[in-house]
Amino acid sequence: MSAADAVARAGWFVNGPVMALMFGFPGLVFGLATLFRAPPEILGWSVGISAVVGWVGAWMAWSFMTPLWRLWAYARVDDLEELKRLAVAAKVLWPEGHAFQRTEIMSADTRAELARLEALAVARRMTT
Repeated sequence: MSAADAVARAGWFVNGPVMALMFGFPGLVFGLATLFRAPPEILGWSVGISAVVGWVGAWMAWSFMTPLWRLWAYARVDDLEELKRLAVAAKVLWPEGHAFQRTEIMSADTRAELARLEALAVARRMTT
């Protein structure tokens, strides 16, 4: 699979849930508050709180989904450097070494498998 195809799928797998939580949750709360004719002060507070909750939920979704996407993509793409470059450009991943990259949440097994796949990619690149 090409790196571009893998990054395109990340748009749905990672960024889809993130955008749904970030914008959909406050939108849903606004719609329901408007439907039930909430007073303006309640409407403002409820949308504000739902925006914060949506943002936190979106970050958590990104933190859990990104390592899963990495596992899937690393197993299918030969050029991991191109994959990472395209994923950073598409705002799926943070650049290597960025502080926010440390917010990815994964098990020790997932971390070990990612390291193994990266080492395998380096070994392949050195033999060609």
